[in-house]
Amino acid sequence: MRALTLIKYSELLIKAGRQDELNSLNLWTGDDNNMHGGSIAFDLDHVVVNSKSETCDLWEEIRSDDMFWNKFTMRRALLVGAKFASKMGDKTRAKTYLTAASSLADQLNAHWNGT
Repeated sequence: MRALTLIKYSELLIKAGRQDELNSLNLWTGDDNNMHGGSIAFDLDHVVVNSKSETCDLWEEIRSDDMFWNKFTMRRALLVGAKFASKMGDKTRAKTYLTAASSLADQLNAHWNGT
């Protein structure tokens, strides 16, 4: 959810002609040596690596590796993040995020039985 929020904020900065602030605020640096590319890339890269790990349910505080809401939110963040990474010129991350989002879509489809 943080990546989604920071992407939205970054898009507002870009729209206002303040794209240079993305680096100074460490939102998206384009530099893997600087906190792995900024906060947005750091969060999305974490999702890519840990999307099959246990998470905690928002309401019940139950841990599981198959929380629908969490996987749904991760997938959305990866899709939005892929578009943003592409806009920022990082085609490699964009492709990585799309691949991970596809994997999450497969996991989410397991929750649907067609009725």
